[in-house]
This record gives sequence, C-alpha cells and structure tokens, in this order.
Amino acid sequence: PRKQFKSGPAGDRAKSGRSGPDTACWLCGGMHYARDCSFKAHECTDCGLVGHKEGYCRSAEKVRKKYVSTKVVKVNTCSVEDRRKYVPVVMNRTSVRLQLDTGSDITIISTGTWRSIGSPPMSTTSVVVKTATGKPLGIDGEFWCEMVVGGRKSSGLVRVTSQPLNLLGSDIIDSFGLWSVPLDTICHLVETSTTTTTNVDALKAEFPHLFSGELGLCVKTKVKLELKPEKSPVFRPKRPVAYAMYQAVDDELDRLERCNIISPVDFSEWAAPIVVVRKASGAVRICGDYSTGLNDALQPNQYPLPLPQDIFASLASCTVFSQIDL
Repeated sequence: PRKQFKSGPAGDRAKSGRSGPDTACWLCGGMHYARDCSFKAHECTDCGLVGHKEGYCRSAEKVRKKYVSTKVVKVNTCSVEDRRKYVPVVMNRTSVRLQLDTGSDITIISTGTWRSIGSPPMSTTSVVVKTATGKPLGIDGEFWCEMVVGGRKSSGLVRVTSQPLNLLGSDIIDSFGLWSVPLDTICHLVETSTTTTTNVDALKAEFPHLFSGELGLCVKTKVKLELKPEKSPVFRPKRPVAYAMYQAVDDELDRLERCNIISPVDFSEWAAPIVVVRKASGAVRICGDYSTGLNDALQPNQYPLPLPQDIFASLASCTVFSQIDL
C-alpha cells in the first residue's frame, strides 16, 4: 500500500526529505540536535566546564558587582529670586533666619551663622553633599541642637558650610511636622537676597566716596595731548540748536561749569561744535565734535590695544566682575 503523509510541519518535512530539530542546539546554537553537537567534548573557556560552546554556559554563576553604599544628599542652590520664603528659627537660644527649601534634603547653615549662634561643637561627617547642578558642596561639619520653629520645639541635625547658604531642608520639616502647616504662619516674604544686600551695604560703608553720587576726579595721572608741529589751529563755528532744546542745553552747560568740568574763555584759537543728544530720562548729553579738525592735528597714540582674545584669557580665572558706565 502507498505510504500516507501527515499534514502539517512534520508532514512537510517528510515530503521534502528534510530532517532536523525545530529549535537551535542549546550547546552551541547550531541547527542540529544536541546529541550530534561537536561541542560535547569542548571545554568552555568562560566557565571551565566541558560540553558546550563559549557563551552558552548554563551552570556558570553570574558575577555581581559590589557597590559601596555612600549616602549622597542634594542641596538646591537657587539664584536670587524676587520673592523668597524665610523661616525664623531659634537655634542654640539664638534667633536666625533660614530660607525654606523643600528641595534640600538637609538643613545647612553658613560658617558665619554658625559663629553667630555661639559656635556649637561640630563633628566630622562622611555625607557627600551636592548642589542641584551635581557639583560637590564642601561641608565643614555637623552638630545636633534644639530648635524652635513656629512655636514647635524639637532637635535636629544641622550641617555647616563655608558657602553663604542658610537653608531649612526637608529633614527638619519632617521632624517638626510642618508639611501641613500653612506657610504664612511660619514664613516671611523677602524681596531680595539678604546676603547680597548686606555685602552691598558693607561696601558702601567702607568706600563712601565711591557711592556719593558726585562727580569723581582722577588724581593718579594727567592726560597730555601732543599736537603735530605742522598743524595750524582749527576754529569751527557753533552749530544751531533747536529752540525746543535751547533751555535744556543752557542748563546743562551751567551744570558742567559748576562741576568744574568746563570753564568759560574769552578767546581761543581752537574751537569745535557740540553735539546734543537727548537721554531716555529727558536730560541732554553734550559732546564735542572733534572730528572737525582737532583729531587730525593730534599725534597718534601708538600704544597697542589688547585683542579680545587677550582680554578673555586674562579673565579666565576670575570669579567676581563689575560693570562701569563711562
């Protein structure tokens, strides 16, 4: 009788004359039965066992990396904001003001604040503190103390840093149970940074003549203009001034004379017209237009001006900058 074939994958293999496993060999990954695998006598260089190809180890133990647990906390240091929330805290029987920072894991005060509360004894700490940008924040030490916040008394751990930071973190907020307390009952709104205001006031007190608002006077050096020997004096007549600005220009000239910036003369071989510019405040600025002849009569200053690259290179290690309006 004629041989019957079963329908389906097995029957298809029989029809085509192919014989083989449905899955790859678990000893080497080849498409054959494991009993026919040529790696049965092979010694694996990964696990040292015999009977499979490298990469197909089933009994080798997985190596797990060991990590050293280091506690890292984060302190969010923010730039100066228009409105910050500050909490009055009685610490070591001294009232201080800390900025409320729910994004900070720890409570931290500056070295100056630590001294103001009596310099309580500190102990060293292994805690690694980082700012919100991931940069490390140096910690001088830590201490336990009793604190009073919003009429509630408790103790907490406070870290000390040399940076101008005074933050009430989430650790003290938790220990005092302040999450459900309305902020208006414990906070004060401040419009500017206390540290910045204090520094500016100290500078004004140390150098009052620099912040008097009066015109300064350079006494360190004198400017001398050298004329070309072949040049003759150039006298240019005045330019007309609009009637609407006449009084403002006259008042500005009087002010410059009172400040000893200009002085009246009866005769001069040199003269240049003025240029009047209206400021945003409504006042006028008076400038001399020396391009009418004086500039060409002066000996050029050959001192080389620094290039922008040289200026930027000299500022590479600087951290404090100021702006001057000339």
